[in-house]
Amino acid sequence: MNKNTTCTLAAIALSASFLNVSAQPMKSNNSWFFGVGANTSTNFLNQDEISGVRTTAHSADVGFNLLVGKQISDRFSLSFEYSNIGQYTKSDIFQSAGAPSIWSSTEKRYLASIIGTYTKPLDTHFSVFANAGVSYVHTKANSIFNDDTVTSTDQNLQPQFGAGLGYRLANFGADLSYTYNLGASNALFSVHGTSFDYLSLNLKWYV
Repeated sequence: MNKNTTCTLAAIALSASFLNVSAQPMKSNNSWFFGVGANTSTNFLNQDEISGVRTTAHSADVGFNLLVGKQISDRFSLSFEYSNIGQYTKSDIFQSAGAPSIWSSTEKRYLASIIGTYTKPLDTHFSVFANAGVSYVHTKANSIFNDDTVTSTDQNLQPQFGAGLGYRLANFGADLSYTYNLGASNALFSVHGTSFDYLSLNLKWYV
């Protein structure tokens, strides 16, 4: 075997070894992660047929997420997340015997959440996940009732659920997720505030 052939075989073996190592899934037990992302939200508001209140909402603002967490095992993680959901507008139309009264407001939501996540790998890079947690929701509102202006704040705890798709490459990660917060329009939990949901795109760094 000549020198060139030996060098070629050595290079092939080294390349194969490198590819094999690269293809192995990252072991993420006990690792910490930090992340930042963007979100956009919608609001689930229901018509109250008993009191004759019709509610509509619109949200097209973009907010941001900050998060820190710990990967407890390959499948489970626990994280703390702060989210600014951005600004949205809401209108309540109160039907009465006379002309209807209109309450409109511009609101911003800020969330501090503790979330547990279960992840199922699809291959060495992609995964799907589901999570659940609890959020402390702080709402600031500037409202107009007919011609009167009111500024108010509201704080409440809400259960939170979500699911999404994740991608991992070495120490970097990204995920696209859907999150739903249960508010007072749901009889399953004794909570306050309006139900709402949002989509998030987060980038993560594992250490």
